[in-house]
This record gives sequence, structure tokens and C-alpha cells, in this order.
Amino acid sequence: MEAGAGLESRPVALGPRLAVWREVYAAKGLRLVAPGDGEVPEAAARIADIALDNAQKFVPPGGTVTVTLADGVLRVTDDGPGLSEEERAEALGRFWRSGTHANVPGSGLGLAIAAELARACGAGLALRPADPHGLTVELRLP
Repeated sequence: MEAGAGLESRPVALGPRLAVWREVYAAKGLRLVAPGDGEVPEAAARIADIALDNAQKFVPPGGTVTVTLADGVLRVTDDGPGLSEEERAEALGRFWRSGTHANVPGSGLGLAIAAELARACGAGLALRPADPHGLTVELRLP
């Protein structure tokens, strides 16, 4: 990442990528609501993968994750437990893990990698609360 490897800006179709995630979500009893298609830079698609991977870990069965792409903003919103304001402020750091997620597999690097990818491609990445609960990973493309 820091050397700039793998930061191609070529457009990637979201449809086929999301089709794979739909299968993962269905196997876990989750619902994925997503656009049929759309193109984003490779780095944005990788960030979406990170957000979708996190959501499938933390959203309980029966939950929903929604992906939207409009006006240069890619959002992955879930209806899981979400993160507190303090946790959202820290979650983009390397090796950060919520105390409530101690039993969930992972290294705490996913969102840190997403933040680096966003910076490298000139995008803005933010974690926002979802209403009434959950988390939105918001990527503003340049």
C-alpha cells in the first residue's frame, strides 16, 4: 500500500463483484441490497469489499446491508450494532478493534487499509452512524 502498488485507477464494474457478496450474505442469512451495476475506480471497489466484509462479520442474521452509488459517493450501510462516536473516530487506525468485537476474527487492519486506499486515490472516507442503528462507510470519490 505505502509503496503505491496495486492502486490502479481503472474503472471496475460493481455488478459482478456484488454478485459474489450476495452469495456470501445469503449463506449467512443476511440481505444485500445493491445496485445492479455501476463503475468505480479499482481502489473504491476494494474499499467496498472491506466494508462488505466487515458488515457480514458484525450484522446479525436477518440484517440488511445496502450499497448505494450516486453523485460520486459510494456508501455501504448496515443495520448492525454500529460504532459509538468515539469508536468511529478511532476505527480507521491500524490494528484498532472494538472491545465488543473481541471474539470476531480479524486483525483490525481492514478499515486502516481502506483509509490508505482512499487517500491514495484522492477520495474521502468517513464512518457515519446509520439510522436507527448501524454503520455507514462513506467514500467520496474525487
